[in-house]
Amino acid sequence: MLLRENNSHYLYQTVSDDEGWSWSAPTQTAIWGYPAHLLALPDGRIVCVYGYRAHPYGIRLVVSYDNCASWDVQHILSIRDDLPNKNLGYPSSVLADDGSILTVYYGQDVDGITCIQGSQYFLEE
Repeated sequence: MLLRENNSHYLYQTVSDDEGWSWSAPTQTAIWGYPAHLLALPDGRIVCVYGYRAHPYGIRLVVSYDNCASWDVQHILSIRDDLPNKNLGYPSSVLADDGSILTVYYGQDVDGITCIQGSQYFLEE
């Protein structure tokens, strides 16, 4: 599980080995931004999609190739980097039948209207 922390803006990770009955102490990741959503892909990768509340404002994605033991922060992908301000986030992602990922989140449009938005994309293997 990834937890948001409002002072440093880094995500913290905690792990359960007993189906959620107990959790490890949270440890800071190298992922700056929040809030986050995790999605397990059929090939074993875990995708973390999160809000990026600094310029350029948007939604970002980072991948773990080792069951969340580490995150590939050297290769962060911007799903969106054109939102007008930091009033954004709470992404949720699903894997579509065609292998694409659909991520929905809230943000403001260019007129300042807060609304639900979405992006559909493919990840390279």
